[in-house]
Amino acid sequence: MTPATGDLPGGIPRSIWKWQGTISRRLFDSVPFYLRESEAAGGCQHCTFVLRYKVINGQLYTDKKRRHRALDGQEEEAALLEELLLAALHMYKVPDVDFLLHLGDGAPPGLPLVQVNIDRGAPQAGFTLPKFMWRDALGPAQFSVLAECLQARHPLLPQQRLPRAVWRGSNTDSRHALMDEKNALSIMRTRLHVYGLWYPDIIDAHYTAFAQQAFQTNCVEELLPPGPPLPLESFNRYSLVLDIDGNGWSDRYRLLAHANTPVLKQASNLTAFFEHLAAPGAVVQHYAADLSDLPVRVRAVLQQQPAELLRMAERQQGLAHYLLNQVALMHATAYTLAKVAQLSQWKPVMEDSYSLSPPPSPPPPPPPSPPPPPPPSPPPPRPPSPPPSPPPSPSPPPSPPAVAAAPVPPPAVAPVIVTPAPPVYSKHPKMVLVAPVHPWHSKHSKWGR
Repeated sequence: MTPATGDLPGGIPRSIWKWQGTISRRLFDSVPFYLRESEAAGGCQHCTFVLRYKVINGQLYTDKKRRHRALDGQEEEAALLEELLLAALHMYKVPDVDFLLHLGDGAPPGLPLVQVNIDRGAPQAGFTLPKFMWRDALGPAQFSVLAECLQARHPLLPQQRLPRAVWRGSNTDSRHALMDEKNALSIMRTRLHVYGLWYPDIIDAHYTAFAQQAFQTNCVEELLPPGPPLPLESFNRYSLVLDIDGNGWSDRYRLLAHANTPVLKQASNLTAFFEHLAAPGAVVQHYAADLSDLPVRVRAVLQQQPAELLRMAERQQGLAHYLLNQVALMHATAYTLAKVAQLSQWKPVMEDSYSLSPPPSPPPPPPPSPPPPPPPSPPPPRPPSPPPSPPPSPSPPPSPPAVAAAPVPPPAVAPVIVTPAPPVYSKHPKMVLVAPVHPWHSKHSKWGR
């Protein structure tokens, strides 16, 4: 690592790491063979799948074989990383590049892999890329709210914190794929668990589960009894948080850095994309890689003044706000791809085995065609023509003129007497219903007024 000037917040000294030399096409094409041979020899623990990608004209392309092979449970991680790559290409202009994306936690040296952690002790250690921190990334306003919430719920005052260092976790280790009776005591996290048993006054640490194990007996579980887990936010009830490597780098530190509790971290060359940007000791303090000085370092940090503990917490929060926000992660991804393109000795060209990622959506179905017009209705039948009228009959000849007769007197008519209809009485003694009248006369009746 080389000191460098930079713009990290709070005047934090910056450091950089460089890939030594360039990337040849021969080395690029031989990466899968190196990984298989190393894994067969037991030298590449926690190495998994390597996916081939291209960036051409700002578009992401992936090998078609990647779509047809099982990723052994890492399909979600591949989709998450592809989402980050697409977001970075949307935000930034990236040159054309061929690159290899490693999904595993291992950090094989000497290979031009884009992966989540590297071993910066090697001159050619690969190139780092955010992974799960992209899923958990926050925006500027969210950072401020989180900091205010943690400060309100867990003030960094000695009288309100437990005067111990805390850790919880499982038995992962970068040097061993599985834990068994032979290597149980050589696991680094086992040493941390044992320190919790030996120094309970300053260290609250124990296993919560055995995740990667091949036990033949119950001896390990009886010797190293696991305890209950602890929510990550509850770590802020303590004065100090311990961090240690697992299968590779410590992926937990990206979350611990947001908190207002100082972190004491294992010295390690395994690093994600952002830890190695700050000079060692500038943000977090360290204990030895083999944990030999852990009790001494814990006691020394706990005895520091509250103002110094607060300064440590503020520096790590400032680094997280600056390097772990959503835009910063996209920038880091674009920078990694641009650096791989700069070091590569060939110009990428499209190959038949690659396809656009994500695959283009199928064209929408054509809109349904309108229904055919109904057949024209037949014209209505013509009414039958009336039968022809008979010819007019000849008029009769005129009759002779009639002779006037004498007038006859009208017959006598008897007088007609009209009797009015009797009223109709209802059952009610005081209500009289009027006899029915003709509708034409209703305007003259009492109901027509």
